[in-house]
Amino acid sequence: MEEKRLFRTRRRQKKAAAQLITTHGVLNPKKKQSVSQTSNNSNSDVDLKEGDFAKSRTVSVFGSSGLKEDSPIYAMAVKVGEALAKKGFHIMNGGYMGLMEATTKGARKVEGAKIRGVLVPKAFPMRKGGNKYLTHKLEEDTIEERLATLVGKASAFVVLPGSLGTLTELVMAWNTAVLAPLAGQNPPPIIAFKDPWEDILKGVQAKLKIPEQMLQMVQFVSSAEEAIETISKLS
Repeated sequence: MEEKRLFRTRRRQKKAAAQLITTHGVLNPKKKQSVSQTSNNSNSDVDLKEGDFAKSRTVSVFGSSGLKEDSPIYAMAVKVGEALAKKGFHIMNGGYMGLMEATTKGARKVEGAKIRGVLVPKAFPMRKGGNKYLTHKLEEDTIEERLATLVGKASAFVVLPGSLGTLTELVMAWNTAVLAPLAGQNPPPIIAFKDPWEDILKGVQAKLKIPEQMLQMVQFVSSAEEAIETISKLS
């Protein structure tokens, strides 16, 4: 069992290392995005102005698409989404099921909350229209453009437990934080759950000899309560 665990950990570390080296080039979207707003009581779509989602108030939330409502992690994600909305942040995520749905569901408990789902119909034709709790939908043509929007149009990131897709998003957000000072900008806050991300990022840091201060750009938390406390410090 220990050998299997170590093998899985090393495999995740190798994937994360590859992502850290190669992903920052997709941060500039190439095509105009298709944007819509969903009414609470209708399936009709209306135009959405980009100003409705100011980057300075938008937090991207990443997490597993596979977890169901009976999962404790799903319930934790609901709390995180509600806390972000109560703080006045707009929420952006992948727009589909699992923890994307959970954070959206939590945020919708707060009157006036704005939640944007970034969808990729061509990549996920079986996932029709995103989850029912979204207030806004934005369609991209490719996964790369979706990632560019999720990372490039947010001022902070919350990373819930997940798998390879979430790892990709986390590494892109981390790389954005690392590169920000080169452009004279402050690194965006990144809040990530220790399980599983702390061991993975520490492995990447050790393997690539990344300076400790770069790892410290990611704030690790262990619970919804700790995440909410950290969120409350965001301006």
